[in-house]
Amino acid sequence: VVACLDGSPADDDTVATSGRWSRAFGLPLCLVHVAAVPDPAIERRLDGLARSVGGIDGCRFVHDRHPARALVNLAATTDVAVFVMAPAGRAGWGRVLAGSVTASTVRRATAPVLALPPRVPG
Repeated sequence: VVACLDGSPADDDTVATSGRWSRAFGLPLCLVHVAAVPDPAIERRLDGLARSVGGIDGCRFVHDRHPARALVNLAATTDVAVFVMAPAGRAGWGRVLAGSVTASTVRRATAPVLALPPRVPG
């Protein structure tokens, strides 16, 4: 089970859901964050998330400008049972200009993708 994290508040839901799936199906759990450049603050946050869920089989920080491409390549080169990901929360022009990593991964990855619903504020 690969939890795809982006440093947003949705990471908490993604990690919790990924942990439940990992335990329910007896699959290893890996946290993955894709970014163009390393960000120590996000890496520290992800390390904290990994400790909070326990039973993490790996954390991987992938450096790429295109998260969907990096995830598709990960599925092609490793044994991914399922990606778990949530939308980053962009709307309107931000979503149009940046594209949807979740939608692109769903279309292109060889592994199934569990797309979580957007987090509702409040």
